[in-house]
Amino acid sequence: MSLALPPAVWMAHFLAVYVLVSLACPAGLEGLVRPGVAIATLAALGFFAAFGFAAWRGAGAPGETRAFIAYTNALVCALSAVGTLWVAAPAFMLAPCAS
Repeated sequence: MSLALPPAVWMAHFLAVYVLVSLACPAGLEGLVRPGVAIATLAALGFFAAFGFAAWRGAGAPGETRAFIAYTNALVCALSAVGTLWVAAPAFMLAPCAS
């Protein structure tokens, strides 16, 4: 497992939300913003849950280094999930295409 994968998924989510809003708002498709952000967010959170759980289960592996990497992977997943929620929150708290 890679420590760089959860932040990469967070960055892909950030990019997807940014592109969705920047393309949907000028086209007058405001109704697609919240469902699109919700789908992208749920997909990213599902990845973080699965990857973090797999890493957490691997924490019982013998060797201090492997356990440290496994716990670190799980915590990076949790941090990336928080970042993902922070990216998605404005789409649900504010008008999606307010000028």
